[in-house]
Formats: sequence, C-alpha cells, structure tokens
Amino acid sequence: MTQPYAYRSSLLRVVSRAVTLLALVAVTGLLIWPQRRRIRRPGRLAAWSTAYVGGLLGVLLFVEPLFEDDGWVMATIENYSSTGQFGNYYNSWNSTYASATAFMHMLQWVLGWSSSLVALRGLALVVSVVSWWLMLRIFHRLSHGDLLRFRRHVLYALPAYSLCAISWLITLRPEPYIAMASAVVLLCAIAVVQDEDMRYLALAGVACGFAIASHPGGIVAVAPMLVIAPELLTRVRTRVIRLRDLAWSLMFPAAASLWMLFADLDVGGWRLQARLNENPGISNFTWRDDLLHYLSLFDAGNAPRRLSWLVVVVAVIAYLTRRDRDIPLESALPVRSFVVASILIAALPSKWLWHFGALTAIGVVV
Repeated sequence: MTQPYAYRSSLLRVVSRAVTLLALVAVTGLLIWPQRRRIRRPGRLAAWSTAYVGGLLGVLLFVEPLFEDDGWVMATIENYSSTGQFGNYYNSWNSTYASATAFMHMLQWVLGWSSSLVALRGLALVVSVVSWWLMLRIFHRLSHGDLLRFRRHVLYALPAYSLCAISWLITLRPEPYIAMASAVVLLCAIAVVQDEDMRYLALAGVACGFAIASHPGGIVAVAPMLVIAPELLTRVRTRVIRLRDLAWSLMFPAAASLWMLFADLDVGGWRLQARLNENPGISNFTWRDDLLHYLSLFDAGNAPRRLSWLVVVVAVIAYLTRRDRDIPLESALPVRSFVVASILIAALPSKWLWHFGALTAIGVVV
C-alpha cells in the first residue's frame, strides 16, 4: 500500500530558519533606518488615495471571481503540511517547485491561522496596499517636493492602479508579491541615483531575490537595477561611488537571495525539480515564442486586463515620441524599467497571461 510520506521539521531546522529570517529582517531594517527621516509625508492626498485603494481591494476580495490558479496554489500549500514540500501532486509526481516557494511560505503561515480563501487572498490585499504606498514614495521622490506635481502623479496613477487591481491583484498567484518587490526595487533605484547611498542598492537586491524565489517571473524586478547599472559603473569609474561600497552592497543581497532561492532545495535538487517540471507545450518555450504571451492576453484575457496593458503601452509610446530629450535618469527610470521588464518576461519558459500582472507596479508608475 502506497501512502504519502510524513514530514516533520526538526527543532534545529526550525530554529535555524527563524534565526536566519530574523537576522535578515534586522539587517534590512538597519539598512533603511538612517534614511527614514528624509522621506516626508506627502499630504492628505496620499492618505485618502491609500484608503481608496484599500477599500477597492476590500470590495474585490469578496466579489472577485475565483480562478483555477487559486485552487492550484491552495492545493500546493495544503500539500506542504503532509509532505514538507510545495509540490504539484497532480503533475510531475509531486515534484517540488524549483523557484516558487518564497511567497508560498507566507501563505503557509496564513493557512496556519485560517484555511479560508478570503483570508489567504487577504494577504494579496495587504501586499497590494503596500505596493501603492511604495508608489506614493516613488512619486514623492520624482516630484522633488513639488506638491502640485505630486498630486498630478497620484491622480494619473490612481485610475491605472484601480484597473490593475481589478485585473491582476486579488489572487493567490505570486504576481501581487512580485509587483510589490518591483516597487521596492524601483524606489531604491531612484534613491540610489538621487542620494548615491549604497544601502538602498542592498535593499533592492534583497527584493530582487524575494521576487525570483517566488516565481521565475520575478525576473522583472531586476529591470530597474539593469537600467541604473551603466550609471553606477560610470560613478565608480569617476570615484563618485567607492568600489568597496558597491561590492559590500551587492554581497549582502546575494547571500540573502541564495538563502531564499535554496531554502527548500539544494542545488542538485533544484536542478532535478526544474527538469521534472518541464511540461511540453506548457513550460518549455523560449524567447522566440514570446508572441504567445500577447496572444494569450488578447485571446483569453478579459477587457480590463487588455486595457490595463494598453494604458501603459500608450504611456511608453508618449515617452518615446516626446520632444524634450533631456530627461534626468530618475525621471526616465520607470518607463525604461518597464521596457526592460517587458523584454525579460520573454525569457520565461511559460507564456501565461498572468505574467503581465507582475508588471503592475512599474507600469502604473510609468
């Protein structure tokens, strides 16, 4: 008689993971704490807009229809309690997902309190509100203290984010978490360009690691880092930024990212599970097949999803056809990051329309 093997974490493993996670949170807090006073409250509009976003997402939490992928994620995290791994039990003989476990650990924590689908999707609500809060900080930096400019940013972005919330954000899938990580990276990239503080670069690296450890689509979070890379190298060559500071700011996020990526599997197991999860016709595509991304969006996607993508595309076209070519890097960073992120998703082995949801935060800022 065959039955699922039982799993029980050892005390040493539980304690070591808890200590590592607390150390990661503590070091991240130390990185951003000295800079907290520089970010001022942008005003009542920020509070009212955040309340509106929270209210809209709260309504969507109860009226948004269920998706097939919600059941897929639900079954995967419930499987963890009996097998000790986030496995797809109805595909590839319960093989562990090689890179999709960081956000599932968060859902597993919620599952310990409640198995209600509303509670599990409520975590996506919290993450999406945090994403909007981060975008407000981005607008505040881009406006350079100009209140009228900040209000214009918010009033333009609020309808776009509402459309994205309806289209992509209330789900158990990883896209809301990747969008939040992308907002962190974009905010930190702008801060690095403006303040030349490498602590922001370290924080951005941790966010990139979390995004990639949540799903291969998390690669879009790396886009702002790629955009500012030439500027950073130029400042290192001109000795505006010390090479030692740059190296230290990259070593910490590299270590944290490796810990998150291989928290459940070693390198050998990661490669084995990646091969086992290759499904012909589903997750074995190359960049040459990226047209399928857009065909799935316009064939299987609904009107709000198509419109949310087209709104950002119009903004990108407006940027490319602008008359004023002399734009500071921090102002051009969002649209350039969106273009780079759109190129990066071509490398994904699957071509689901959900991947566009990972571009939500960067796209709204555009």
